[in-house]
Amino acid sequence: MGYGFGTFLFGMVSVWAVNPDNIRPTDRVQEGMTTKVYFTEEVYSRYPYMLECLSIAYFIVGMTGALLLEHKTTHHSEESDDSEESVLAEHPSYGTIPPSEYTSVSECLKSKPFSYLAISASLSTSFGLFVTIIFKPYGLLYIQDDHFMTFIGGCASIANGLGRLFWGTLMDYHTFYDIYTCLIGITIFCCLVFQTMVQYAWPYLFLICTVLFVESGQFTVFPIVLSQIFGEKLGYHVIAYFSWTYNVGNLIATLMTKFIAPLVSYPTTFQLYVIITFIPLIFAGQVMIKRSIHSQV
Repeated sequence: MGYGFGTFLFGMVSVWAVNPDNIRPTDRVQEGMTTKVYFTEEVYSRYPYMLECLSIAYFIVGMTGALLLEHKTTHHSEESDDSEESVLAEHPSYGTIPPSEYTSVSECLKSKPFSYLAISASLSTSFGLFVTIIFKPYGLLYIQDDHFMTFIGGCASIANGLGRLFWGTLMDYHTFYDIYTCLIGITIFCCLVFQTMVQYAWPYLFLICTVLFVESGQFTVFPIVLSQIFGEKLGYHVIAYFSWTYNVGNLIATLMTKFIAPLVSYPTTFQLYVIITFIPLIFAGQVMIKRSIHSQV
C-alpha cells in the first residue's frame, strides 16, 4: 500500500512541476503502424526543475524515515517454527497439494512444476507490464489531458497495492488454479475492451486500475503456490530464483512495445495478448493436475 500511495503522490508532484499548465501534446509522429504524440519545448525545458523538486522531496522523506528507524531484538524459538509449520500445513488453499517430495533446490529448479509455472508467470504478467509502459503515451492520443493521465497512473498504483491484499486473502479460501483462472479471465477481458475504453476518460481509468489490480495478483499467488509445492524451507529459495520470470515478462512487454506494436498496430497487439495470456492457463493446469494425481497415489 505504501508503494501505491507513494507513486500516486510523487507522480502528481512530478507532473505539476514539469507541466503545471496542463499543456497538451501537439506534435504527432507516425512510427510504422503506431502514432506517438510529443509535448512542446516549454514542457521539456522544465524537466530539470522537476528533478530538483523530486530530489529535495526524496531527501526529506529518506532522512525522516532513517530517523524513525528503531533497532529491536527479536527472539526466535523452535516452538515458533513448529507452530508456523502446523499453520502452513493446515492452510485452506492447499487443496490436494501434498507435502514436498523434493530434497534440494537444484531438484526443484529442474522439476516440471517449476518450469511450467515459470512459463506461466513470464507470459501472464506481460500484459500488465505492457500496459504500464503504454497506458499514458497511448492514452494521450485519445485523452489529451496530461494531469488526468498522471492521476490514472497514481490510482492504478493504489489499486495494485490493494490487489496484493485482496488476492493474498483469497488464497486462504480458494485454490491457486481457481484464482489464477480468474486472473487470466479478467486480463483477457481487458485485452478485448482496451481499444474501446481508451477513448473515454473515466472508463479508461477504471480499465487501467483493473489491469494493475489483477497484475498484483500475479505477484501474490505464485510465491504462495511455490511454497505449497516445494515446501516451506525450499520454497523460499525457489521463489528467489523464480523472480527472474517477471523480468522475462517485462522483456516481452518491451519487445511488444518497441517492435510488434509499430509493425501491426496497438489494436492488433491487444488481440495478440489474448493468445499470450491464455497459454499460461494450460501450463498451470498441467501442474495442478499432476500434483492432484500424485496426491491420490
